[in-house]
Amino acid sequence: MISVTTAFKNAMKAPVKVVKATVAVVGGSSYTSADNLVKLEKQASGYFFGVATQSLTVTLLGTDYNLLGKEMDVTLSVLTDMTNMTWADSDQGHFKVYEQTTDLEKGMTTVRAYDAIGVIGQKGYQAGDFVFPMTVAELASRLAADNGMDYTAGTLVNGSYQISEDLYQNINSITHRDILAEIAGATATLASVHGATSELTFVAPPQTASETLTYANLKKVKYEPQYGVVNAVVLARTPQEDNIAVRDETSISENGLTEVKLANNEILDDDRESLAQPILDAVDGFYFYPFEATTEGHGWYEIGDRIAITDGTNTWEVVVTDIKLTIDGSLKEVIKGIAPDESTTNYALAGGITKTVYNTEIKVDKQGQEITSVVSRQDSFENQTLENFSQITQNISSVVTTIQTTGGSNMLHNSVGYNIDTDGNLVNWTKTGAITAESSPESVSYGALSGNQISLAASSSIKQRVTVSPDLLYTLSFRVKKNVSGTATIRLTNGTDNYSVTIPSNESQLWKDFSIVGVKPSESYFDVIVSTDSSVTLFAITDLMLATGDSIVPWVSAADEILSKQVAIDQNGVKVSSSTNNDYVQLDEFGLNGYHNGENVLTLQQDVTEVAKLKSREQIAMPPIKIVPITSGDNAGWAFVKMEE
Repeated sequence: MISVTTAFKNAMKAPVKVVKATVAVVGGSSYTSADNLVKLEKQASGYFFGVATQSLTVTLLGTDYNLLGKEMDVTLSVLTDMTNMTWADSDQGHFKVYEQTTDLEKGMTTVRAYDAIGVIGQKGYQAGDFVFPMTVAELASRLAADNGMDYTAGTLVNGSYQISEDLYQNINSITHRDILAEIAGATATLASVHGATSELTFVAPPQTASETLTYANLKKVKYEPQYGVVNAVVLARTPQEDNIAVRDETSISENGLTEVKLANNEILDDDRESLAQPILDAVDGFYFYPFEATTEGHGWYEIGDRIAITDGTNTWEVVVTDIKLTIDGSLKEVIKGIAPDESTTNYALAGGITKTVYNTEIKVDKQGQEITSVVSRQDSFENQTLENFSQITQNISSVVTTIQTTGGSNMLHNSVGYNIDTDGNLVNWTKTGAITAESSPESVSYGALSGNQISLAASSSIKQRVTVSPDLLYTLSFRVKKNVSGTATIRLTNGTDNYSVTIPSNESQLWKDFSIVGVKPSESYFDVIVSTDSSVTLFAITDLMLATGDSIVPWVSAADEILSKQVAIDQNGVKVSSSTNNDYVQLDEFGLNGYHNGENVLTLQQDVTEVAKLKSREQIAMPPIKIVPITSGDNAGWAFVKMEE
């Protein structure tokens, strides 16, 4: 938990309180709730065996800012003594700005910033960044020092294990954040940073609550069935499923099996047999109740905190995995504890880590008289994996060859709504009702990949027809957000086949993933339909993916399109849009066209160019004459001059 005084806690728990937020730009100005700071939103998410990342969205009054690349410290303050105007503070962290958006119409500026762990997620690892051999603990210290994080070395599970060589030199697209997550997995901890100094800590799954909240401290709370107790650890190599497992058999017989599975952790891979047991010792018996609570507004929670909540008779111990703190004239705070999905075992990669692992190995079993050779490539995206491998197994009587390829391109075009026409409609979709598309940083914090969402109002729908082959299997996957009211339905249908997922009324979802797996069409097409009933007040969908095969693969755009907020490259050509208005330029097989406020102001077709307005700074030339400006004297104006040969 963030270190705060008793006076701060008492004031924040009071029925009436006065709070303010301060954003102090390092080496620059400070902005508070009393002046230019309109809104501040801090979000954090993470889980054990990985990293916790914090993001910050700040909205400021005015447009005269240049904050890109700047660092800022955030403080939450509460008035503890009205008579003497005494304030107590809490340090909400240190952030670096990566995005700035200026709304000229509203006269406001919004910046997006990340904490030190988010920053190192942008820093790719290069062979030689770290010099080996070194221990796991030494690697943690070196990573912190090289990235400007304070770190006080402590005792880590498996911290003394010696890493003999550079494990990451042949892994594509790995970042320093990925390596930090591997350290957290190998040490059975949650890696996170705290305060203005970005102090790096590794926190083991806590077994006892550090604070007790009563119902008087909460506005709303929801519980789910207990997760755990944890009583098994599996260190896995995939796709071969070469696993090492350790178990607490007594606990399993008493509580049932709850397993932590760490797949393809490079640090653990070479000595899994000796490294697995210390991890189980650290997490054995860990449990908590998944929950979601709206507090009265406290501001001192951090990812990994264990809290006891009591109604006076019953007590639930929960663990915080997600936080959303909003200050916009009032203080709103939502804290959650999300349990790992039982079907998701790649916890070491939680948090959106992406990497490619190449592996070539030959296994010789002399006793069994068998030789197995494997050549594989594995692309990992958070909790899903694309696996491509070939395997040859030879024994005394046979040679067996296996080739496996999973994954593929998205068959849906404009699947998350990046491409919008001049009328505000989604390209490639037919719609009914009110449909919008927008960026979605929140969905990314819950594991989505695209960063964009399609939102449907009540009694709305979108539909896209896709040509398919009756000889193949298909899988539809997506993530959704919905509040309690109303029903939403996602269908995969044609004249004969009908498959659907329904998110019913009285059930809310926060970017939960759903799928329709391995269906074979009877017709040569599928209609993908997303619809809402008349009671829905909030529904959004992202990472909508239709691919061949009978397994879920991570979201990608369609094979013939590259889409982002400003650029769309698809079967219709290339479209580049303005980030501040509806202006755009379209290049297709008919030529080049430019649009301003919906009007075609530039056309280039074959050898003819037509423009609404033309401005030349120096001259206009068309043989045998040219027009040049005369800017002074009595004859100011245009001069028609013969061109020199």
